[in-house]
Amino acid sequence: MNFEYLTRVKLPIFTLKKKRSFSMQKITDEEHGFELMLADDVKYRHLQIGYVFGHPGLKGLMMMLYHHNHSLEEMKTEMYAGFFDDSGYNIQVDGKLKDLSEDKVMANYKGKAEGNPARGFGIGVLSPFGGGVLAAAISTPENFSDLHMDFVEDLVQSLDFFEPVKEDGCGEWTAYLRGKMLIRQSVPGRDKPVAFRFSELDSFEAEFGEVSEKHKLRTFESGKANLKGQWEVNEVMEQFLLRLIFFDGSEAQFTLRMQDMNTILLNDEPWNVVESEKKEI
Repeated sequence: MNFEYLTRVKLPIFTLKKKRSFSMQKITDEEHGFELMLADDVKYRHLQIGYVFGHPGLKGLMMMLYHHNHSLEEMKTEMYAGFFDDSGYNIQVDGKLKDLSEDKVMANYKGKAEGNPARGFGIGVLSPFGGGVLAAAISTPENFSDLHMDFVEDLVQSLDFFEPVKEDGCGEWTAYLRGKMLIRQSVPGRDKPVAFRFSELDSFEAEFGEVSEKHKLRTFESGKANLKGQWEVNEVMEQFLLRLIFFDGSEAQFTLRMQDMNTILLNDEPWNVVESEKKEI
């Protein structure tokens, strides 16, 4: 399991043991279908491949990674692969995996972390809805202790799986466009928009270049050529459509297609995608 991106993430480093808080915090991961309870004094960061944690009394790398296996045997195969990247991590299973139940497998680890000796402990868990997580803690031999194992076990015991919430294509497009600004690559004709700015909710602002006197009458802001309204994404005949409803009662509709990570096509015309600087529209 290559986790190079994970090992480059920095969390606050705690070196002194503190009295643990009895209050808890809850993580809800709708996309992967689980809830997780953590003590309030545990820091965490959500990454594309899972979570990393910072514990007030433990040194090392604590993590919970997603997996997409559907059987215990598939999960075991992935666990036997260990953890590795190009920065000096090469952690392998020490001995044999141990079945804890029909949906959990335990592993002890040893190897190198950033070129130094390391020990670790992990538990792989299958979700009843498919996939699951691997919780693990890795540290140097002199720092690794039963407390690392307790932390992993607490993570696993607090897991509560539910059916993942799958976003449809309209939801994915809506999430992508929120807070973005689209800038037209070509120079349009008269009364044509040159940019769209989308809010985090459902409002937008259209910016125009050269405009006619007739167009200026459409705007509620004197001296400005911009138009505001509400926006939504719909799907018709397996085609995604951006619908703009202007506050003057008019509408516009564009087909939506992704050309690359920084360019989308509106009615097959390229528009650059940038983060919007405006917070409110």
